[in-house]
Amino acid sequence: MSTIAKADGPSPKYAEVLSALQAGKNVKLRLDLNRCTTVDGGKPGPATQAGLVISAFRVTAQNGISFANAHQTVD
Repeated sequence: MSTIAKADGPSPKYAEVLSALQAGKNVKLRLDLNRCTTVDGGKPGPATQAGLVISAFRVTAQNGISFANAHQTVD
């Protein structure tokens, strides 16, 4: 599954995060989809939380940092 997340504007912490990644520091991401809203109607996102460590990344134009993470889930 692949998901693209986009904020309305760059985070005030963007430069700080980018600098930490470029310096090889340990950067962790916490995600709470319930704080998001859907595009079609502004409904709250699912009650899902996640976390990961960014180990590989790509810097793109217009204040973008792309990264991916895959993990096995046992059902």
